[in-house]
Amino acid sequence: MVPSIAQVLNGLARTLLMDVMPQTSQAYLTQTVQLDAMLAMMCAQEFDRAAARLADENAALLALFSDAEAIVADEPLRAALRAAGTAAPSGLLVSELQERNRGLRGLLVRLHAHVEALPEASALNERIWAELVASTRRRQLDLEMPS
Repeated sequence: MVPSIAQVLNGLARTLLMDVMPQTSQAYLTQTVQLDAMLAMMCAQEFDRAAARLADENAALLALFSDAEAIVADEPLRAALRAAGTAAPSGLLVSELQERNRGLRGLLVRLHAHVEALPEASALNERIWAELVASTRRRQLDLEMPS
């Protein structure tokens, strides 16, 4: 059996918490071991879900941009929204998905600033806020020790 990265990182966290931490007598070292274990657990979760989370978020932003084109009054912004939707999709590497996500989120900030000034775009403004909330929820971590 070849363990997954998540299994290895969670095993490391378990070793740190169950075996190493009880052997420490200094408060600073105990806190450091605890923090290292938590970081390993967070890395395990993020490794397993990062590509799916980023792909889902990028798709949600592109759908929002597509719908926003009809409402946006600023031509350069409308062109940027259109270009984002017609750009070649990123690869599947997390670094590529993150780079694409950074660009899309930057465009979302521009769109949001524009939409907040348009009374007739309140529904789009609400969708943007809903996406920001959903984006935050996608990033939440479960800090329970896996069994």
